[in-house]
Amino acid sequence: MLQSKEKHKRLATKDEWDVYFAEGGGWEVNKGREQTRLFAKAFCMHTRIRMKPGYAMLDSSCALGDALPVFSKRFPGIRLYGCDFSTEAIRRAESRFSSEASFSVASVDEITETYDVIYSSATLEHFQDYKEKARSLLQHCRYLCILVPYNEQRHGKDLEYDPDTHHVVTFRYDSFNFLLDEGLAEMIYSPKIFRVPKAWSWSLRNRIVQPLKNIVRPLLNRPIRRDNKMILFEIKRADQDSARSAEAASESEVGMIGSIPEAKNVFNRSGLATLSDLSSPDHQAIYSKLEIEQAAFLDKESEFRSNEYTWPRDPLHNFSRVWEYPYVYNHLAAYLKTLPQDLKPVVADVGSGVTFFPFSLAKIGYQVVCTDIDPICKRDLALARKCVPHSPGTVDFRLIEGSRIPFEDSECDALYCISVLEHIPDFEKTIAEMARILKPGGLCLITCDINLQPEDGLQLDSAQYTRLMSLIDSSFLRVYPERTIHPADILTTRNSPYPLNGSTPGSARIVCRLMKQKILKPLLGRRPGRVRIATPNVAVLGLVLRKGM
Repeated sequence: MLQSKEKHKRLATKDEWDVYFAEGGGWEVNKGREQTRLFAKAFCMHTRIRMKPGYAMLDSSCALGDALPVFSKRFPGIRLYGCDFSTEAIRRAESRFSSEASFSVASVDEITETYDVIYSSATLEHFQDYKEKARSLLQHCRYLCILVPYNEQRHGKDLEYDPDTHHVVTFRYDSFNFLLDEGLAEMIYSPKIFRVPKAWSWSLRNRIVQPLKNIVRPLLNRPIRRDNKMILFEIKRADQDSARSAEAASESEVGMIGSIPEAKNVFNRSGLATLSDLSSPDHQAIYSKLEIEQAAFLDKESEFRSNEYTWPRDPLHNFSRVWEYPYVYNHLAAYLKTLPQDLKPVVADVGSGVTFFPFSLAKIGYQVVCTDIDPICKRDLALARKCVPHSPGTVDFRLIEGSRIPFEDSECDALYCISVLEHIPDFEKTIAEMARILKPGGLCLITCDINLQPEDGLQLDSAQYTRLMSLIDSSFLRVYPERTIHPADILTTRNSPYPLNGSTPGSARIVCRLMKQKILKPLLGRRPGRVRIATPNVAVLGLVLRKGM
């Protein structure tokens, strides 16, 4: 980590960089070689890309090539390459590591070959036009791995160009989302943030002392100092032909009320979620984007979240939401393309809580109206709207009071209800309200948890499921039929990547719960609730519906 102003002085020309990389030059004095090795080891520890034997991997802007021996040891059998625009750096790298890698003199913009993986470490923070650099790199690889400082600031503000400093860009979770928006990337794995001790992180002493100093700094009108961290982006390039055909398919297959379109991806169906869905490209592309959206949302959480909010704060990493959110997002994104371009479609989130998801939908153009019975949600969402980006759409909130969902008849172009109905004993009224507020021909997306264990009374059992499906079929038309699923492939609380950890309640607790729900509540004139008396074993159901004309 560079300390003094002299060490930070920006190098502007190729000759200056050649001097910097020369033996005994600034690169070695400032421990650049050690930093390169430590970054490479951190990448090996955190990457999720399977480096298969025979893969070609390029270290772009490799400096003296010190990362390549680390990769050679960690990923045996891959073919390694290094490039840098400094002739001196490449000369010295070849003299040391020519037996492990091939080297060439080339800047980020001058790469001509195609590789399976391009690794770019501590480079793009030097470029104001980092987006152009990222586009250029992604054209020449299947996977682009970018390691840069996370949320780096100067005097409490985001970085800007300064002739006396090397770093000119501040990177956050969503800094490379433009690659998804432009169709250049198929997916971005959830960015990983971590410290790299001795390379780009506080010393142990600073990690103890600086938090104490941060208590005083605001009183002196000074910005709080944060530990230095790195963020790793792993980006998979989009197959442009496949992307265009998928877009054309999604545009053509949605829009026929009551029809049964041919399933073009794993989400174009109704029925139970499966484990195999989670490994499909359709799911991974959307899930990767939503992970970035949620991470950015949680990054602002301290600015809007109430202590009284009791619902999960990381809902995407939940046994069922890992499937439900991509499922709903897929259908709403496809439905949006069938609507007139000048329409500002209203979509209702029934039982919303306070999550990232409405903001993600607003970003693609929806006017999202969240509804919930919890007044805390109204306060938190009002604050979240001020600090969480959501244009060009909007995010609003309406409090549910009583059994009426607060919309006029046929006010909504679409609605979604994610894992809510199983918690409502009298779901008949809710289904009727959902049909009332939806426009004729409007899209309705419902997901709910299904009980697979007869002893567990907490979720929808067989009789309740039959009653719910009968109500839905009498109120809506199914766009897709239910697909037959092999039992071993059903996504459940037990085999999900985010399993629901639960245990069988003790006998005393079961008796207390039964007395409360079956005896005490009826005596008080209140509706009894369901009681869980066994370890949860729950699946999740998704339905794509339309309201009849």
